[in-house]
Amino acid sequence: MIQYKNNMKNSNFFNLFLSALLIMSMACTENTKTKSDTTDLFNVSKPDILSFHFKDTVIHDKDVRGTIQYNLNLKNITISEISERFVFLHVITDNKDSLRLKDINSESIKYHSFVDTIGNGTINFKTKFNKLGSNAINLIIEDKIILKNKDSLGNTIILAKELNLYKNIYVEDNNE
Repeated sequence: MIQYKNNMKNSNFFNLFLSALLIMSMACTENTKTKSDTTDLFNVSKPDILSFHFKDTVIHDKDVRGTIQYNLNLKNITISEISERFVFLHVITDNKDSLRLKDINSESIKYHSFVDTIGNGTINFKTKFNKLGSNAINLIIEDKIILKNKDSLGNTIILAKELNLYKNIYVEDNNE
């Protein structure tokens, strides 16, 4: 079973609050701004994950391939407003807890990163498990959009979204 966490808030008040916060933060002197949890810009009416393929049972210390298709549709932003977009997939196999991006960046957790190089939201990945028995795979999708327009101070605007998936995996010995 896949446990799916979308870290986006859905209330209109929250959207207004984030917009006001973004406008106030534009007064800072940094050259780059990041706005997380941008519900109003990312399309949340469709599922974030269109498909996910990964075996439930795998062989110990052997590469296993998987595929995930992420929904790239945006709600209130057009392609012409985007300067660049990067979609990363971070894969963690040696931890049984559901993780967030801040966890893997702040702790000494081993992970592999993959990028949507084609630009269609499909990311093929491979990983392996080093521990026999019950394991889990953590997948963190990091979607970063750099807008063409700058804020009133000339700072770059970066929109960020994080999506977390967790799936239990059983790892068998290759002699079984």
